[in-house]
Amino acid sequence: MLSSELCFPASAGETGPVACGLTLFDARQMMESMVESIRAERIHPETLLTRDGQFAEKRLLPEEVAGVAIRYCVLRKGKRISLEAQSDKVRVLMFLSGKGFLTIASHGYAIGEMAVAAAARNAPTTVESTSHTVEFLDIVSDLASGDEDELSRNGGKLPYFRTYSECDVYREEIKSAKTVSRTLIPPNLLPRFSMGSVQTTGPDVVHAHQHAMLEQFFFGLPGNNCSVRADAREISFGESVLLHIPRGSLHGVRVEENAALHYLWLDFFLHQEDMSYISETHIPIER
Repeated sequence: MLSSELCFPASAGETGPVACGLTLFDARQMMESMVESIRAERIHPETLLTRDGQFAEKRLLPEEVAGVAIRYCVLRKGKRISLEAQSDKVRVLMFLSGKGFLTIASHGYAIGEMAVAAAARNAPTTVESTSHTVEFLDIVSDLASGDEDELSRNGGKLPYFRTYSECDVYREEIKSAKTVSRTLIPPNLLPRFSMGSVQTTGPDVVHAHQHAMLEQFFFGLPGNNCSVRADAREISFGESVLLHIPRGSLHGVRVEENAALHYLWLDFFLHQEDMSYISETHIPIER
């Protein structure tokens, strides 16, 4: 049975809505087909570059979700890398550490803190490192039938670049008042994709919830030290870890006292119309 701290009401006899928005009956029905495992992979950035290496990359959880490739990249100081542009894919870059410059087509951006960028199809993209290393996630997803219309509508918003401190914040019912949630890639910028982050300190929880309309990954940012539960399975979730939330599972996150929770969420929706889930559950906070 799932931890009451994550999902169920304090009293097992209650029949009203639980924290995740489901009745106890609904939750029990869902648990009839529980996930067998939570797939996760930790990256060790310091081991990627060889002594004479200039650039290294590692694909994380390959083939976990069809049409999605997530790579951890490390670029040494003074080096520049050109990223291949493809007409049938879209690319998001999440800069995690280091300083440098990003160029997308004729647009240039300075990298001085965590930042996120999205490029239009076929846009030449280069990254240059001016610090010891620049480390970033290269997130590439296939375009599906119907995505062309969405790209046409939003093409004027690309390229897109935001530093972490500039990103909009939002609140959500499944999170505590002290939790800071950020929108990094807003819905309807790219077809069927959105990305954000969650940050809080323990003791705290992200209450269990379920969304069968999307595939979701979490990536642990520096200092992240919590645990993730999906149905009856629970694993430790630390920094530099990519994990896949099993689609349709009832899942939540817990952080203990004196520990921190800070991770990215990456949502890959099955259908464009399902992205209304984001606008319905993420309530913007005015700065």
